[in-house]
Amino acid sequence: MSAGKNTTQERSSSRHRIGNFVLDVERKELSKDGRAVKLRPQSFDALVHLVESRGRLVSKQNLIQKIWGSQPVSEDSLTHCILDIRKALGDVDKQFIRTVPRRGFILEIPVEPAAPRTVPRTSWRTRRWAFGLMGVGMLAIVASAAFHFAAQTNDTASHASLSADHGTEAVDRYLRGRFLFNRRASGDLQSARGLFLKAVRREPMFAEAWAALAGTYAIEFVESGYEDDRLLEKQRIAAERAILIDATLAEALVRLSGYYRVIGKYDIADEYLDRAYTVDPDNPLLLGVMAGRYAREGDFELAITFQQRALDGDPLSFVHRKNLAYYLFASGRYEEALTENREVQQLYPATMSAHDELEGWILIQAERYQEARALIQSWPEKANKHAAMAMVQFKLGNEDLAKAEMMQLKGANELEAHLRLAELFAFRNELDRSFAALSDLYKRAGHDTLTLQRHGLLNDINFSPFLAPLRADQRWDARGNGKRVVSVR
Repeated sequence: MSAGKNTTQERSSSRHRIGNFVLDVERKELSKDGRAVKLRPQSFDALVHLVESRGRLVSKQNLIQKIWGSQPVSEDSLTHCILDIRKALGDVDKQFIRTVPRRGFILEIPVEPAAPRTVPRTSWRTRRWAFGLMGVGMLAIVASAAFHFAAQTNDTASHASLSADHGTEAVDRYLRGRFLFNRRASGDLQSARGLFLKAVRREPMFAEAWAALAGTYAIEFVESGYEDDRLLEKQRIAAERAILIDATLAEALVRLSGYYRVIGKYDIADEYLDRAYTVDPDNPLLLGVMAGRYAREGDFELAITFQQRALDGDPLSFVHRKNLAYYLFASGRYEEALTENREVQQLYPATMSAHDELEGWILIQAERYQEARALIQSWPEKANKHAAMAMVQFKLGNEDLAKAEMMQLKGANELEAHLRLAELFAFRNELDRSFAALSDLYKRAGHDTLTLQRHGLLNDINFSPFLAPLRADQRWDARGNGKRVVSVR
């Protein structure tokens, strides 16, 4: 009996009622009347510490230490967090959080334990386990049922509801397009776009199809190297058309947010993202976008949490599952990353390339060098292969072979070669040479992050675990919209 009481107390202690709000520490969520209230991660952490010290003065330095640890930040960052909290709680008159000049803050609003959640969410692991029971032999059945399943698990209405609103033919095209968009094998994106176009031509008021169409243009714009502005404009038009029909459609709001972010109108982009979070905080696309943001801020554990939730809501998405493997890799959880990546290979064999480079990088970081060497040998003769093979040969004690691969890498002209050199030097603990390689990379890119993004290098600079030792160095600068920029001082 006592054990049962302890369990209940532990669950209750992670949930606090603050006036009309509920603070769920375990789920990292603030809610009011059952609806999530948006807070940045740092602001959420600040609120947790104020709640835990309610009624007592919490010094500014104590809060900064609790939230940012040893990372150097100014008091302005803390002030911004307090403003976020006051805005979220509606503390217009500053009655909930009292400022003690030059000292700190006191939370004065009553706080009491909140009842534990009575309806548990289906965990991503539970659903993934059930999905795994199907086995590879069941993939054909999964594919044939995917049109109906996607309508039930994605952020759209049910199949029956869609059919009632738009007609069977348009819905069939839309759902087939959804399946192809999620699978993302060669040619799938273009086929999905064609099906979405047929759906909206058949049913011009089909908001979900317009939003999905905006998604195809968004991905094609990225694949064009961010250069085909016609695709970007089509993304805007399709998203706006969807919102005109249904202003509460989260997918359309996220796609329009993405458009404004690309053109540099960040305030408008955030407004649309906030609207999406308000109407549908569990939307898989929104959760995936938030996961990416947390990853860019360096909070990979939170990125993994949100990406898992996105996958839970859209388990047929190749992108959500692959991104989860990538964030696990970036966070240093290599065996989990390997397991997740191999599950991707089993579930989407038509989508995977013959040489999966992510698995090779994971094997290197997991110190499984013999397996890595066998896999890397099948890679195309590019910078990736030379860098990876140099790492493996170095660790296997074949210094001459490692130097030969390094010379091949130094002789390459593409931008990627400089990034791989930086990773290689960092892997060998030659940090000065690694910073020099990154400096050369930025010079060749004209110090333009968009150029790096167009070449698919910006995420690797931000996320690569090979570069982790550099991010702890004072020569690594972090500034501006969560995008890390390297400067050699």
